[in-house]
Amino acid sequence: MLIYAKAGCAGGKVDFRARDNDSLVTYEKNDWQSGYALGAGIDYALTNSISLGVDYIHVDLGHKTSTGNNVFDDGTVGANPETYRAKAKVDAVMARLTYKFGMGQ
Repeated sequence: MLIYAKAGCAGGKVDFRARDNDSLVTYEKNDWQSGYALGAGIDYALTNSISLGVDYIHVDLGHKTSTGNNVFDDGTVGANPETYRAKAKVDAVMARLTYKFGMGQ
């Protein structure tokens, strides 16, 4: 059995898009954000060549406040830019079955 923890830096492109159907305006921003990743997992050997595992990771790319133009459906840009805040977080769990070639011979 192997029990482990992991930590590191993380980064990714965060796409933010919001729509106001009342005023027919779209707000959009694409930006790179940096943050951290933390996780833990366990692997258990069933035989010399087969193991089962489960892995959890939490990625937090923080928040970013941006100001962008109002883009109307007809393509025109509004006079009043909007400020918005986007947070980017991910929690993921992965289960796996591993076969090790050439083991146990």
